[in-house]
Amino acid sequence: MRISQEMFQIYNEGIMKKILAAAMLLFSTLLCCQNVFAEKVFVPELIEAVWRNDVPQVELLIKQGANVNAKHQDTVLVEAVRTNRVSPEIVKLLLNAKGIDINKYSTRPMGAYSWSRTPLIAAVEAGNVEAVKLLLAKGAKVNLTDQHVPTVDIVGPNPLNSALMYAAGQGSVELTEMLLNKGADIEQISSNGMTPLMFAVGTVGDEAPAIVKENAVKTAALLLDRGAKVDNCAFSSTIRFMKVDLPKGTPSTVNPNLIVRGGGGTSALMYTAMNGFIEGAKLLLDRGAKIELQIYGNKWTPLMMAVNANKIAMVNYLLDCGANIEAVDTVGSNSLLIASNALFYDIALTLLKRGANVNAFTPTNGANALMNVINFARKDQEKESIRMMNLFIDNGININFQGAQGDTALMYASGWGVVTKNPERARILLDKGAKVNLQNKKGETALMMAAYRGHVETAKLLIDRGANLELKDANGRTALMTASAATIDLKSNNGDFPVLVKLLLDKGANINAKDKNNSTALSLATKNGHKKIVAVLTAKGGTTDASEKKDESGKAIVGIWEGMQNSNPYDLHRFTFKSDNTWAYEIKATPMLLKQFPKSQHKVVIDSYKDRAKQQGDKGTYSFREQWLILKTNSFFSPERVFGWKVEKGKLNLNGTEFILSKVSK
Repeated sequence: MRISQEMFQIYNEGIMKKILAAAMLLFSTLLCCQNVFAEKVFVPELIEAVWRNDVPQVELLIKQGANVNAKHQDTVLVEAVRTNRVSPEIVKLLLNAKGIDINKYSTRPMGAYSWSRTPLIAAVEAGNVEAVKLLLAKGAKVNLTDQHVPTVDIVGPNPLNSALMYAAGQGSVELTEMLLNKGADIEQISSNGMTPLMFAVGTVGDEAPAIVKENAVKTAALLLDRGAKVDNCAFSSTIRFMKVDLPKGTPSTVNPNLIVRGGGGTSALMYTAMNGFIEGAKLLLDRGAKIELQIYGNKWTPLMMAVNANKIAMVNYLLDCGANIEAVDTVGSNSLLIASNALFYDIALTLLKRGANVNAFTPTNGANALMNVINFARKDQEKESIRMMNLFIDNGININFQGAQGDTALMYASGWGVVTKNPERARILLDKGAKVNLQNKKGETALMMAAYRGHVETAKLLIDRGANLELKDANGRTALMTASAATIDLKSNNGDFPVLVKLLLDKGANINAKDKNNSTALSLATKNGHKKIVAVLTAKGGTTDASEKKDESGKAIVGIWEGMQNSNPYDLHRFTFKSDNTWAYEIKATPMLLKQFPKSQHKVVIDSYKDRAKQQGDKGTYSFREQWLILKTNSFFSPERVFGWKVEKGKLNLNGTEFILSKVSK
C-alpha cells in the first residue's frame, strides 16, 4: 500500500529549521541593537547636507574638499538621486565636482547580503527623470546592474537588474527611450531570466489600473519597435563544467558534463498569461509571439500557465486566438488536467464548453480529471471536490477508467488520496455505475484501499454495494489482512482499525485466510504490535500458522551504500546497514562542489555537511514493516523516518534514489 510519513517528516524538519532560523535572527537583531546604542553611527557631513536639500552647504563642502564619493550605505550621489526631493542643482554640483565617480556602487546591508546599485539605477527606480538626464549626459554606464553581494563573499556578487529593466517595469516610455538612445542592451537578462520586454508586460496583473496597463503596453511597443525579441526565452546564466571527476558510487544517470542554468526559460507572453494581462498578450500576439511556445522544464504553454493561475478571462482570450486546448506538457497533462489538479471549477467548466476532452489522462501516472479532483483535494476542499466530480461525470467521463497502475476513481475515493472518512465521494461514484470489485495491477480493490485507511463507513458502503471480501492482492492478502497489518500510524490517519476489523468479520470475512507467506490476519496484527486488533481477532477465533514463512528479505540491505539524491552531483549520501539492525548515515560534499570554493573554505563546507547529517539523524536502529524500511534516529527533528525500499541487481532503492553497494558490512 502507500504511505506519506517521509514527506510528513520532511515537512516537520522544515518547520523546525524555520523556528531555529527565526530564533537566530532575533538573537542577531538584539546584538545589532546593542551595537547601535553602543556607538554613534558616523554620517559624512556632505550626505547630511544632501538630506537637508541644502544647496549652499553642499556647494561649500565641495569647495572645501569634502569627499564626493563618500558613503553612508548609499553614496553621496545615490542619496541625491534616489528620490525626487533633492534639488537638481545638488545633483549638478556633485556631477561637476572633481573626482566624482558617477558609476560608484552604493552598499546597503540587508541581512545575509548587501544590495548595491549605481546612481543611474537609483535614479531610474525613483522615476527621477531630471537626474537620469543629467547622469546620462555625463556618461553614466547604462548596462550595469544592481547586485546582491553575500556578506561572506565566496562566490562573488549576484547581478540583478539593469536601469532599462527598471524603466520598463515602471511603464516609463520616457525613461526607456532615454536609456535606449544611450545604448542600453535591449536583450539584457536579469537574474531571474527576464528581459526588459518581460519587465514591461510581465509585472502587470489583470486588476492593475487602466493607466498602468496603458503605459505598460506603450513601453512594450517601444521596445518591440526598437528590436526586442518577442519570444526571447533566454536564461540568466549558463555554466558548463567539463570533464568532471565524479566520485565513486555516482549513478550512471549523472552527466559529467553538467550544465547549470540560472532563472529563465519563460517568454513575455507567458508572463502576461499567468498574470491575466490581456492587453499585453494582445500586443505580443499582434507582433508575432508564438502562442504554442513552451516553457523550459515542464513544457507548459501560455494557455496552461493561464489555467494554472486561474485567469479565466485570459484562458478564453487565448482560446479565441487559437491556443491548442489539448497541448500536453512533459508528463502528458493538458489544460483540463492542470485545472483538475488545482480544483479550479470555473476554468474546468470553460475548457469543457470549449471542447476539451473530458477523458484525457496523464500517461505517466494514468490519472484522469476525475481522479485528480479526488486525489488533490485538501480536507477543506471536500465540497469543491464533489462539485467537480459531478461536473466531469455530467460531461461523460469514464467512471471505471483504470490508470497506468490499474487504479480507478473509486479506489481513490475509498482510501488513497482521501483525507477524510466521509464516504460521499465513493457513494457518488457507485450511484453513477462504478464497478466495486475492479482490481489494480497489485490486485488491490477499493475495499482494500478503505481497509488500509481504516475508513469504516466507506468500507461498509462498499460491502453493501457488493464488494468481495475474499479477493486477494498480489501478496495474497484480503481486505481483512490489510486492515489487520495497518502499516500506517493507527492514531494519526483518521481511521478506526479495530472497528473496521470487526465490521469485516461481522460481514463474513474469512478470519484464517492466508497470504503467500502463510500469514493470517492475527499473525500480521501481532507482528505489527496492534494489540486492540489482536484482541478482536482472538475473540473471533483467529489463529496463526506454524508454517508461516520467516521474511528474510531484510538481509539484502546489509552493507555500505553510496549514491546521489535526484542525481545531484554535489552531495554524496552514504548509508551503512549492519546485521545487528543498526545503521549510520553520512552526507559529504563531493570534489565537484569543493572546487567551487577556495581551499580556506573547505572545512566550513565539510562541517556544514556533518551538521546537516546530524540534523536529519545520522545513526540509530532499523526494522521492517511490510514493504517499508523504518529508521529510528538520534535526531530530535526526525525521530523516525520511513522509506519504500528494494534491493535489485546490486542497487538499493530508497524512495526512488539509487545507492550502489560499495562494501559489504557485518
